[in-house]
Amino acid sequence: MLIDLNDESNEILRKGGYNVTIGTFGKPYKVPKTDEWTPVFVSAELPNFEEQEIVILDVGMPELAGSPVGEKATTPKQTDVWASCHNGFVDPRPRAMLDVLDKSEQILRNGGLFVVFADQKVQQNQFLAKISEYDTLAREKEFNVDNWYFLLPFISKLEVDAADGEEMQVAIEEPPLSSLLSLHLKKGRYRCTLRWKGIRARWVTLVTNKYGEDVGGMILPVDDEKGCVLIFPKLANRPAFLNALLSTVLPQVFPDLFPYVEGPRWVERPEYELPPVLESKARIEIIKSEAAEQIAELERQIGRLRETDGYLHELIQETDRKLVVAVAKTLKLLGFNHVIDVDEKLLKESAKGKDEDLQIADHSPIILVEIKGIRGLPNDEESLQVGKHLVRRMKELKRTDIQGLTIINHQRHIAPLDRDNGSVFSKKQIDTADGQHIGLMTSWELFRIARGFVRNRWTHEQALSIISQMGRIYTVPSHYSLLGAIEDFWEKPKAVGINLASCGLHLGHRIAYMLPVEFVEQVVESIQIDGKPVDFADKGQFIGVKTILTKEQAKKGVKVFRVAS
Repeated sequence: MLIDLNDESNEILRKGGYNVTIGTFGKPYKVPKTDEWTPVFVSAELPNFEEQEIVILDVGMPELAGSPVGEKATTPKQTDVWASCHNGFVDPRPRAMLDVLDKSEQILRNGGLFVVFADQKVQQNQFLAKISEYDTLAREKEFNVDNWYFLLPFISKLEVDAADGEEMQVAIEEPPLSSLLSLHLKKGRYRCTLRWKGIRARWVTLVTNKYGEDVGGMILPVDDEKGCVLIFPKLANRPAFLNALLSTVLPQVFPDLFPYVEGPRWVERPEYELPPVLESKARIEIIKSEAAEQIAELERQIGRLRETDGYLHELIQETDRKLVVAVAKTLKLLGFNHVIDVDEKLLKESAKGKDEDLQIADHSPIILVEIKGIRGLPNDEESLQVGKHLVRRMKELKRTDIQGLTIINHQRHIAPLDRDNGSVFSKKQIDTADGQHIGLMTSWELFRIARGFVRNRWTHEQALSIISQMGRIYTVPSHYSLLGAIEDFWEKPKAVGINLASCGLHLGHRIAYMLPVEFVEQVVESIQIDGKPVDFADKGQFIGVKTILTKEQAKKGVKVFRVAS
């Protein structure tokens, strides 16, 4: 089915022997530009839509009709879709897309294919409403819709941003699709950029612009899905592209959709195939079977790991009791063997009152820990509550070597890297905490400490050097000394430029890069100054160091530390 293509694709594909059905989601039309609302007139024609196997559509905005096209779907006092007039037009296409959404999903689940020619999003406020008995508009449900509404569950993770340009390049090497795109990108145009925010393995970049942004791609199936979504920019000769796509590319990539297209490949039938080739194919099947078994075992292993180590995710997601248990398990991972769960003790004794959540009693001083998971940023009470327990515990235990620790899982409904991590605690809270022998940290920072501890094999004492601080606590252990920061990255020798702002560096020294989630350590195997290799560089010098970081990791400003032996 060709939907809203409005070119010669129909004639070209019919001549190629394809069974083509023409369809439309409807034609946008002009309305007086007011603050009023108007019913959406339906003009979609999608014959036998649910029986289609390949759906090809253009989501671009066509020329507006001068007046409503089609008719209202219901009588005035029945619930219908209404649209805002403030843009001076109404786009009926999302309404039609919504009507066939279940059928679109069915097509994909059963191995169908959607080919989309991308364009900018055209958004509009619409809502369900009806005329009440008092002749007023009674709204029921409001929603924002757009011209990408046709396959909502499958493209919900795809961000479409407005853009306009002509310089494009093919991002894949696999023929025949790569060669076909190379031929047809000339004189083409992209009208938007695409950003996939879902599971990375589901997205394959097909075309990029001069800035490396995606302007074409493919959404692969997962779980019980079988179909696929191909997204292309605007192409100069779309009918010829589609004819070649259907005749040369798709039969190879999706053979189930083209059961009668064999062409010269009949020689590959078993009765004609070369014996060594048949042996190789049999070996391939054995390898596939073995690989499937290995993958299944790895998936079982992942399941076991999620059960045993899932507390690390609870550390940055949960609140209340689950968060307390997750913190206790993380502290034990860091080598604290005497972590007392005060909350659990109170529950067992059916005791009332409010004590600190945990005690870390491995060393002197004893650390009282108060733990909270909150939606926003902590107030003074949440940050400093553990201070109320310090004096009482000193009297009870008859010792003064006691300090406090507050751990906050702030903005817990947001992914940690998207949170406001730079100003969790106010200056007043930090100053007060420092004066009252209280440490302040986030559960995200505790998560990062755990990652560094496992990845870089920190000792318990090095983890303790972080946990036992007072005032604002960060993730840098005591055996790290700040060298400087990355100033440059060279891709060919894979090296970083570092300005040694704080201390010198020898060959053989170990350094650590402070990345957004964890520290990455490496041994320094090469130092250069002005292009010449040296064994030592002093404070104040700008050096080049071979790195294990990727280009994406080695961003300007990343802090670099020297790691003590």
